[in-house]
Amino acid sequence: MKKSLFTIVFLQLFIIGFSQGNKRSSYFDQTFLISIGANAALPIGANSASVSYILGGDLQGEYKPVEHLGITLNFSYLSFVKKNTITNGVENYKGTVAFIKTQGGVKYTFSNDIFLHGQLGIALSQSGGGNKICYQPGVGYDFSRNFDLELGLAGIKGAGDLGGSLNTINMRIGYNF
Repeated sequence: MKKSLFTIVFLQLFIIGFSQGNKRSSYFDQTFLISIGANAALPIGANSASVSYILGGDLQGEYKPVEHLGITLNFSYLSFVKKNTITNGVENYKGTVAFIKTQGGVKYTFSNDIFLHGQLGIALSQSGGGNKICYQPGVGYDFSRNFDLELGLAGIKGAGDLGGSLNTINMRIGYNF
């Protein structure tokens, strides 16, 4: 069910992005961009048994020192919704675990549409788990001057709150200013 909902949302945003019209060349000539994004993710690996899904938002700045190459700084808040359990017919709500992430990265754009984006940073657990190393390689598409979509494999190493490393398939929908 989650995967089909994830696919439907992705396809709808894909269609909306293409209906936005042509890109303006000035967007690609800008040396500094700011974007806000909505994040949705599904856990993979060992933690997929204890986490249902992940939702969050971010603020990202991008400085372009040369054409097609950007240096990014990303601040995000992610909420990991734990799965409920049923014990003796009673459902137990497990709650959420939240992380605040700060990541720096490099973004390389191919032909003004497709981009690769690698990020590395620190994730701070809001439940007292301390600082963790986080990373996210991704690939994305600029639909128009204002909208982009990025799919990535995100990880938080040593996320003790959830046991071991936490890996997710992440989707970010960004609005560029």
